[in-house]
Amino acid sequence: MLGTIVPDEIKTITSEKWAEWAVLFTNGNRGRLISIFLEDDNPEGDLLVEDVELVALDYDPIGKGNTFIISHGDDESPIRHEIEEPIDLVQGQDANGLVVSLSIEDASGTITMIKLN
Repeated sequence: MLGTIVPDEIKTITSEKWAEWAVLFTNGNRGRLISIFLEDDNPEGDLLVEDVELVALDYDPIGKGNTFIISHGDDESPIRHEIEEPIDLVQGQDANGLVVSLSIEDASGTITMIKLN
């Protein structure tokens, strides 16, 4: 499970930078295997997908939907997971600066955790 990841460094990404950050993140991490968990009533997290290829992580700003979109699987017909009304984005990195996890909290308090392999 995701709880086994202990990043060496945690960075909070401010909402003003989300759109630019998403482009840079996608360019640097496309093709990496990801697992997606939801943390809501279950503190252990509910596994949504495991070890699938990241196609893209996009952010539509407030005027265009205020949604993070995680696309994974096949470039031709990716599966999308949307996080509406995000309020917080935290990036976990290892000692070499490689992103190992993301945490995105939405307005309802649900946290989507993304583990990168």
